[in-house]
Amino acid sequence: MNFTKALICVDFSEPSKKLVESIPELLKTGLQEVVLASVINVHPADENVPFIKESYSEKRDLTMERLKEMGDAIKQHGVSVKEVVSFGFTGKELLNIAVQEQANLIVVGSHGKGVIKTILLGSTSFELARKSEIPLLIEKFSDVERDQFELVSHDKFKKVLIPVDFSVPSLKVLDFAKNAEHIKDIVLVKVVSRGDDMQDLDTRTKEIQEKLEELKNSLVAAGKQVEVRLKQGTPSEKIMDVAEEEGATMIMISKGGAGAIKELLIGSTAVDIARYSKLPVLLYPKFI
Repeated sequence: MNFTKALICVDFSEPSKKLVESIPELLKTGLQEVVLASVINVHPADENVPFIKESYSEKRDLTMERLKEMGDAIKQHGVSVKEVVSFGFTGKELLNIAVQEQANLIVVGSHGKGVIKTILLGSTSFELARKSEIPLLIEKFSDVERDQFELVSHDKFKKVLIPVDFSVPSLKVLDFAKNAEHIKDIVLVKVVSRGDDMQDLDTRTKEIQEKLEELKNSLVAAGKQVEVRLKQGTPSEKIMDVAEEEGATMIMISKGGAGAIKELLIGSTAVDIARYSKLPVLLYPKFI
């Protein structure tokens, strides 16, 4: 899947400014257009108060001016740029903008200890993770304690880790990686829960290994270098452990999988990885 049009969420914090550093890598995925979006939080009752409306108008002009400055720098990468300023509840408005602009990727920032404490609070970023029907790239930062906010990886597609549970959504993510020319090195991970019956587990392990080998062979035939890991334990923890052990540069995972709870609109494993992974996470919607 090519990402030809990306929505980058901006609140002018240092981390959100760093998100534009993702653009050179996204060019590998076919990026042609960037939408810089910023949302000014507004309460519906404020719309009827004249001096507040005037204040919002000033904020809009200032925000647009700052977005255009960022946009001018981005254009040097050879992509077109559109700036959008909206009013309302941040998460909801960003999703609306993404749909209106027909973006096929949303880019937001986070780090491995929870989401960055700026306007794009945890509630906003995870609202995007829960509700977005568009792939979401959650960038991660290092040197957070020193407020440096450097991107963890400037070569995210070098070695991607893909958790598989053999559900349709997880296999679709695998297909995207298989067909992506910019992805050459893949780590497949399957985690079996500890609570499974041990006798049944022995039988299932052989079946799982055979399925993993089939997936590996298919990817190798497509020119990929593939490593396979079968683990037992808590899925999110084991997936992140393997990612670190194998030197992965990004985790690609589907929100929907075997056993995902509909009401949450995102599997608990994907939530934990999105929240706590030290690596960038490319989160795919269940239906794509």
